[in-house]
Amino acid sequence: MWNKKKKCLLSFHDISIENFDTISLLLEEIRLLAGCPFALLIIPDTKNASVERIKAFKKQLKEWREDGYEILLHGCSHLSTESHQRSYLGQIAQILTHREAEFAGLNQKDSLILLQKALDFWFFLDLDSPEVFIAPAWYDNPFLASQVLMQEMRYEGRFTIRTKKKIYFSVAISFAGLVKPLVPIAFFFGHLLLRIPFIIPRIALHPVDFPTHREQIHNLIRSALNQSHWLRYKDL
Repeated sequence: MWNKKKKCLLSFHDISIENFDTISLLLEEIRLLAGCPFALLIIPDTKNASVERIKAFKKQLKEWREDGYEILLHGCSHLSTESHQRSYLGQIAQILTHREAEFAGLNQKDSLILLQKALDFWFFLDLDSPEVFIAPAWYDNPFLASQVLMQEMRYEGRFTIRTKKKIYFSVAISFAGLVKPLVPIAFFFGHLLLRIPFIIPRIALHPVDFPTHREQIHNLIRSALNQSHWLRYKDL
């Protein structure tokens, strides 16, 4: 299976100081099925956590990295905790995501301030400089991608992954936040994307996907293994 030219990314979103210990077994389940470690998207905000909890989170992040997982920066708090002026589209994104689209519709100054706040939280966790940034729910603003690239990170958007030198066409296969009637359509769409040769599909898993969609997700990962090989973000 590793000789196939088709490539696919596998990631697990929304890992935070609130849930890192409760999802460890779930990550191991996915790793055993996928055959290798994958990308973990970390929400870095620790401002309301105890000293003991922060220490345990730091330890777990270090262990995951040593085990071969890629540790990626996933927004700041994954929730809009401050009042900002936003574009009309940004306001709609806030409604659609229940305020999770924290970068959506921000002006240039506020976007940069929030990105720097995310980096401050990140380095407080004793992590090396992040290689990839993904905004919550992939909602951004006209300035965020260039601001991320200026920080020497790759930028993952809704339909592309960008480096300073190249743009990759990449579509996320995600089920988080979907109403029940749309879930079978999303899985059908996911299996279809795995067969298209000129894109890099992303299987983007979330804690809320389990246990409801466990069987369908297992089948999707098996399908990816049969048709492609796993790509790491660092190789883009």
